[in-house]
Amino acid sequence: MKKFYFNLTLLASLLVAVCGKAQISQGGQPYSFSARTLLQEIPVRIMPYVDIDYLKQEDELNKEKLRPYRFGANIDVTINLENAGQWENLPNGDRLWRLAIRSEGAYSLNLLYNAFYLPDGAKFFLYNEDKSYVLGAFTNKNNREDKLFGSDLVPGSTCILEYLEPKSHLGEGVISISQVVHAYKDVLDYLKDKEAANAKASGACNVNVNCPSGNDWQVEKRAVCIIVVGGSGICTGTMINDVPQSGTPYFLTANHCTSNGTDNVGQWVFRYNYESASCTGTTGPTTQSVSGAVYRARNAGSDMALLQLSSAPPTSYNAVYAGWSREGVVVDSSICIHHPSGDIKKISKAKNQTISSTYSGAQCWRVGQWTSGVTEPGSSGSPLFDPNHRIIGQLYGGPSSCSATAANLNDYYGKFSVSWNAGNTAATRLKDWLDPQNAAPLTVDAYDPNAVSYTLDGSIQSVSSPGNGITTCTALVNPVFTLKNNGTDDLNTAVIEVTLNGNPEDTIYFNGPALATGASTNINVSGITLVSGLNSIGFNLVTVNGTTDDNLANNSRNVSLTLLIPTPVNLPVQEGFQAAVFPSNGFTIDNPDADFTWERSTTVGGFGTSTASTKISFFDYQTTGAVDYLNLPYTDFSSIVAPVNLKFDVAYARYSNSNFDSLKVSISTNCGASWNTIYAKGNTALSTNGGANVTNNNFVPTSTQWRAETINLDTYVGQSNVQIRFEAINGYGNDLYLDNINLSSDTPIGIKENNLEMELFPNPGNEIITLKSNLPIKGMDQLLNVLGQNQVLDFRKVTESDYQIDISNLTQGVYYISVQLENSTITRKFIKN
Repeated sequence: MKKFYFNLTLLASLLVAVCGKAQISQGGQPYSFSARTLLQEIPVRIMPYVDIDYLKQEDELNKEKLRPYRFGANIDVTINLENAGQWENLPNGDRLWRLAIRSEGAYSLNLLYNAFYLPDGAKFFLYNEDKSYVLGAFTNKNNREDKLFGSDLVPGSTCILEYLEPKSHLGEGVISISQVVHAYKDVLDYLKDKEAANAKASGACNVNVNCPSGNDWQVEKRAVCIIVVGGSGICTGTMINDVPQSGTPYFLTANHCTSNGTDNVGQWVFRYNYESASCTGTTGPTTQSVSGAVYRARNAGSDMALLQLSSAPPTSYNAVYAGWSREGVVVDSSICIHHPSGDIKKISKAKNQTISSTYSGAQCWRVGQWTSGVTEPGSSGSPLFDPNHRIIGQLYGGPSSCSATAANLNDYYGKFSVSWNAGNTAATRLKDWLDPQNAAPLTVDAYDPNAVSYTLDGSIQSVSSPGNGITTCTALVNPVFTLKNNGTDDLNTAVIEVTLNGNPEDTIYFNGPALATGASTNINVSGITLVSGLNSIGFNLVTVNGTTDDNLANNSRNVSLTLLIPTPVNLPVQEGFQAAVFPSNGFTIDNPDADFTWERSTTVGGFGTSTASTKISFFDYQTTGAVDYLNLPYTDFSSIVAPVNLKFDVAYARYSNSNFDSLKVSISTNCGASWNTIYAKGNTALSTNGGANVTNNNFVPTSTQWRAETINLDTYVGQSNVQIRFEAINGYGNDLYLDNINLSSDTPIGIKENNLEMELFPNPGNEIITLKSNLPIKGMDQLLNVLGQNQVLDFRKVTESDYQIDISNLTQGVYYISVQLENSTITRKFIKN
């Protein structure tokens, strides 16, 4: 779990508060660079000694801890215009203040200000001794309501401050410095220090974003920024588009970058375009930044943080607002753009499927294995893009590195689909901010505010249904797509061709109301019948306002989905793992990480009543977060009666108080498109060897270290394609065992069906059912639901042995009806569908 922070104490100086301007310098050069009459000597404030060896020893001791990667030493000071530096009066009545700050041995210096205010016409610069590096001018455009400010790092051990105050505002400026940051590592490579202990560059296996590997991602890279987090860390994040395409400067990163929300993001700095222009370069521009933001939403369950920057990036930054997908489906490949170890922008690729998983309690996509590049500290919060160039998650953590083995070349990204509607308020989810009008698209593409504008530019903005990449067992789908007007003229009419697997399926005619520039509308397509297997539904904008669109690049959209026609089995489904073949009886295994997974154990069985079981060897894992699935066959619940129960025996022991695993049971009725959790236990709740007890060796349960579990599934009666799976979630704990899995339907206790002949039809039914007996019926006794509760009985006698019963007012479910005969009572069950 190394991707939490790359600590960059020196860049804490870029702090500004939320309510002011972005920290964007105005350019120009200091007055002293061209003046000839100024004093040559500048007063110097010397900083106290910094024990670098001690700091590095601390770094070594703390390198495995979940804490920022420290970069510099903070030195508390009280330096202001009154107690330090030197004022000089200029011939025109203005005045100039200068001061040099020196900290011996520093690779660079940067400053934090607890009070900063510049009047109209004032200019403030910072530069190094040889004047080769200049920051500024900072002006009244950099003032903030809270008076906080920070200046970027200046290379070398000496930083010179120069403040020019106009005669019309003498005495109004405030510059008060509270900290000087001594950089004991050359993080931004200003001095080209490549000594191993001080090298800033990321691992050699990482790939510059402007190498050929990044050719197809030149738009998306413009959305990605390096972030100076909380004054002491580096993360990565992304400008992100909203549904109205409003240009609101929303910014997505990882929740863990926020120190659980305690950081003041008004003090963060967002640096754009820090990249090499070439494939082999090692440095990039460091002058394009925006400072300050506010929290909009945070959620630990998907490690998401959404911020809104205090200012949109200037046009000169050429920033893009990235697109996204909340479909929540597995994709066949993915890429990440990031700043590993605070380095220039890199790109990593995985040419394999993402895997649904968990990591430190968050719901994540797991990149199965990087095939090009890796991630490192500083990459946290960086975007994971799907093949359609849309964000599907942001980096939480993982074991990958340039020196990692193949089994550890993986990482975990908090799911965008989970972040979308996580929690119950706008403070915990994305939808309230990114979709303020509740248009509910599943995908949104990138927005480039600097793109060339067209007179006629209609686009298929997104397809909200069906989701791309899903599997369904329903052949009839009803697509919904979004038509948007990106052009400068109103969009009055449009013709859209819909295809299925390349063949014409439907033609949609849009005839208004007219869409103004930036407006969009959702359009429903009548039902399309899928074929078995893989399907592709295409949407192509043919004409706009009766003519050809000016911009054809955004006129088409395709979604792929698979129609699965399962062959469900009838109850009961039982598995005791006694057969030598494993898995058997229609059970299957999914092993996404190709590592340890469910296997047959011939050592122990449930409660000592059998000689075999299934287990997963969590004890032998070297990492955490892997999820392995044991799937039951598809099951037909359409004609069964309640109660329906899943029963199984489980045995588990924790390895320690911090290393333990979890077991979930989930159920799907739509061929795996979505899953409901019906059982979840972990830690002491899952343990069967004494709750809080731990076992430091491979756990082998005795006959008394098992527990019988029962899950009621009555709510799923009537479903024809029920799929159940066990999910073993690895926490680097100890071995987990299952045995005696039994999925069956039983008659409720207290209700007994006798064997006298009586017909009840249709069964299942939903309006009128007929009850026919071979003996005269003396009367109706009772109608009970599965809980044994009496229901209102509405019936009509047809003959002495025939009754018609009106069940139209009953809710769906299982019922038991009893009728009186001469000397007995008959009970039968039926299903209201």
